[in-house]
Amino acid sequence: MIYFLVINKILQSLTLHFKDEVASIKELKDLNEMSIDELQGSLIAHEYHLILKKFGVAFEKKLQS
Repeated sequence: MIYFLVINKILQSLTLHFKDEVASIKELKDLNEMSIDELQGSLIAHEYHLILKKFGVAFEKKLQS
């Protein structure tokens, strides 16, 4: 409940890249119980997925080496 307003403001301020992720966070997670760290982790994971989709598996292999 403490972070509810902050999390809503963050979700509203995101670009269209995160449109689908914002929708799924709002539907699947309880925003009253969510922490800012949890939100950040979800958004970073989504951004990582977008990068992998754009550059393919070769990029991931390069990161691992």
